[in-house]
Amino acid sequence: MSEQSVPLETSQNLQNLSLQNVPLRNRHQVLYQKEPEDTFYIFENNVWKKCKNVDSLPYSLTIFQLEDGTEIPTCKDSFRLISEEDYNNKNIPSKKYIEDEYEWRSKINEKDEIDFKYNNEWIKAEIAWKKSDIIPNVWNINHRKSSWIGYFYYESKKFVKSSTYTHKFTEEELTKEKQEEERIEKEIKEREEKYNCFLNSLKTFKIINNKLTSWFQTYKPKCILEYYLSLDIQDTLSDEEIKNIIHKDMKFEELTRFLKNLASLTYLNCDGCISNIEENGVKFCTYKKKNYLISTKYDTYYDIYIQLYTLDKIENVFLTISNNKICKGVYNKELNRIEFPDFHKLNPLFTLECFEIHADNLPENAKCFYKGVLLNPFSRMLMFGKNPFAASYLKSQKEYIFIHGWGSVVFIPENELYLE
Repeated sequence: MSEQSVPLETSQNLQNLSLQNVPLRNRHQVLYQKEPEDTFYIFENNVWKKCKNVDSLPYSLTIFQLEDGTEIPTCKDSFRLISEEDYNNKNIPSKKYIEDEYEWRSKINEKDEIDFKYNNEWIKAEIAWKKSDIIPNVWNINHRKSSWIGYFYYESKKFVKSSTYTHKFTEEELTKEKQEEERIEKEIKEREEKYNCFLNSLKTFKIINNKLTSWFQTYKPKCILEYYLSLDIQDTLSDEEIKNIIHKDMKFEELTRFLKNLASLTYLNCDGCISNIEENGVKFCTYKKKNYLISTKYDTYYDIYIQLYTLDKIENVFLTISNNKICKGVYNKELNRIEFPDFHKLNPLFTLECFEIHADNLPENAKCFYKGVLLNPFSRMLMFGKNPFAASYLKSQKEYIFIHGWGSVVFIPENELYLE
């Protein structure tokens, strides 16, 4: 395969060119560091030819240049590439070996299984799909029936025929595996039907003549407050209770706050657990040059306040999420604390993000107190997964905030919304 380097074409011109007419180096827009040149021998046109690596490409591809200037892209562990030392020592693969490797690899299709050398161990893998944006036959590899591994050129010696080095499944094993997959698929389908049933029972927010009409039509945000208030939410177990239920091999003092909540949720078999949280780690925001407090991650929050231990006046106190100011704190002179009364037991803040408290002169000894609720997986998925924008009501501002699981926030005045 001969490729000559030419100046970059404009993007408009590239759209009119087929892949084979675009020079190799112009098929991507990533600058790869050139590796030190070395000498190799590559099997090309039934002959071993001397070459050197001259450039790097995506997917661990390398451009090798023959002595006549011809450029050949492949991977450095290609079955048809050997070092100069191996060539001089006559450690040269036979022509039959090369032909056999080409033969079985050329028959591999998407979803076929192979053995793959992963972290120096042979594992079962499968071809998710093939890519041809740089050169044809770059394979996207997954663990067998599992997670992604990466992209590799099909000539790589990391590939061998399926079950060469790994266990060969019997028909009985494959049958059992298929039955288990069908069972799991059935459970997933039933769970999805249950999610849809609950979602359809929830009222949907609609907007009145607003530029965000298309946004509401796309995301169809649900009113989850009524559903949330119907859940069986209990207090997190005490430390002594948790000590009595954890496994004997677990050390209580090593349990994080989250694990204690999770243990309570599992043991009580309820919809959610409430924790009374005290955050006393005041941090410094470098770019704003202000102190701030940050919460632990929960699913809902309420009864949030900042306890002060001096009489210094604190100004411009805001609860924020992902740098969005959600609401302003209200100073309670009698208790010397800053409160956020919008969020209470019957109207919590719904968000998967941590919230932060920012103020102009927040003292270092200030503490943040709040109640955090950890929900069980089903309720959490229904409220935040199947319903990507969870709505919380701000009575002080007469508006709703819709907070995405990734932290983006949309504010809508109450009088522009209705439920249907």
